[in-house]
Amino acid sequence: MNDRITRLFEQYGYVIYLLNGLLGLIFILIALLTNLADKKNILADSLVGLGVNILSVSVVFLIVERFFSFNSLKHEKEQLQELIGQLRETNSMLTGNLTSVKVHTRYPTDLVRTKVSASTRQIRIAGSWPKSTEAFPSTIDEALRRDVSVKVIYLNPNSVTAQARLKSMMPGTPKNDRTSRVAVAFSSLRQVISRLEKKDTLEIKLSEVSLSFRLIACDSWFLIGFYWYGKTSAEGTHFEFDKNANPELVKDIMNTFDTVFNDTTNISFT
Repeated sequence: MNDRITRLFEQYGYVIYLLNGLLGLIFILIALLTNLADKKNILADSLVGLGVNILSVSVVFLIVERFFSFNSLKHEKEQLQELIGQLRETNSMLTGNLTSVKVHTRYPTDLVRTKVSASTRQIRIAGSWPKSTEAFPSTIDEALRRDVSVKVIYLNPNSVTAQARLKSMMPGTPKNDRTSRVAVAFSSLRQVISRLEKKDTLEIKLSEVSLSFRLIACDSWFLIGFYWYGKTSAEGTHFEFDKNANPELVKDIMNTFDTVFNDTTNISFT
């Protein structure tokens, strides 16, 4: 209703109040001229009253019109401010997510060692199998000595999932050669574990299912990679980000990790 009245005022308001104002002034002017000729002229008094009334209507009309216009402008201003706020929030989310993710063209070995060494609460590792060149980050023993919780998930090398990953990673390579490579990786892992001074907080499980991503998580710091066709995950692109900058992504990653880890009852190296 208010919007309809406002539109009528916008279309006809100024014309109406100008005509009313002119008419009121004309009546008052006639009354003054008549009163000059005859100070006791009743008509003059009537014209003054009529002119004042008409002029008053114009003034009231102008005030009302300004009131509705002000409310309309105020409402539009509030809507505009709300829209600006939404745009700023969207822009902040987009630019925040873009700037909070750092891309590495391959597995950043030195960075991972530094993050593992600095961990104080927990470390989570997931992959197809250990790296043959470095089964664990070389600084893992520093974290274990501080009783940092370390949980690791690898594929069971005898599972169908592991064989499928091997085939996609080394297409055209004979099966025996692929299997031999995995055996070397797990042999290296066992040697590393045997040399650890403290491993009470280390848990390693072999799973029949893949997490679909490679993961290194140290407290609130995350690094994920993917299983690229024709290459190891270490050779592919990795994405580094912080938990606080990507809470929803981290929630999905950790839910997946915890579910697979808790449901896995396969061989435990520890």
